[in-house]
Amino acid sequence: DARERLGQKLQGVRAALGALPEGKAGDGYSAADVQAVIEALPENQPVDPNQVPGVCHPWRNHIGFRSAVPTGVTGGTKFGQPMPALEEQVLGMRYPTLQRVAHTLPQDPKWRAHVVRTIRVLERSKDWDFKSKLSAINKMKEIYDQMRSSDEYTAALDEKLPLNRVPSHLKKKYARDKQYVKTYRKRFLLQKSFTRYRPSLTATAPMKISPSVAAFKG
Repeated sequence: DARERLGQKLQGVRAALGALPEGKAGDGYSAADVQAVIEALPENQPVDPNQVPGVCHPWRNHIGFRSAVPTGVTGGTKFGQPMPALEEQVLGMRYPTLQRVAHTLPQDPKWRAHVVRTIRVLERSKDWDFKSKLSAINKMKEIYDQMRSSDEYTAALDEKLPLNRVPSHLKKKYARDKQYVKTYRKRFLLQKSFTRYRPSLTATAPMKISPSVAAFKG
């Protein structure tokens, strides 16, 4: 409502004028007088942690005024019922952030980074309602608290899935005798073979062939 917004502006002007010392209009104001006026403005007042009923919300400039656009329904089973407390809070907030669940994050750095990233993404998502966002973050924190450290999962995956290819210039310089990725030359499938199958790409030892077969020129 424009009238409510105008009332907030006028309240700030009254606070600033009330902080001005009397009798100094022609003599000028000192730096202390200017600082007193700045501290008297509504936006510079100490934040009340209980500004949102039922929630510790000690953040500045999050609470605004409720829109004058009518809400609710004009019929059905929800007609005449009170609005849920969470929806009532969101209607009065300028920035419905997820600060209320951004606490007691996982101790593990990787899990903590996952939760923080999810909070930042969901804060800007328009396709989720506020209650679902809070529920998703809380469940995510509970799951990560029950999981082991990320180092254990990383070590297990590195052991079972050694697919990190080492650049050729580093392999030639530091690990000439190591084989990280097994490769085959071009058109290797056309090569003659005395078996009905090809060795596996994960084979750790070469296939055993008798000397007579290996010496066969065919």
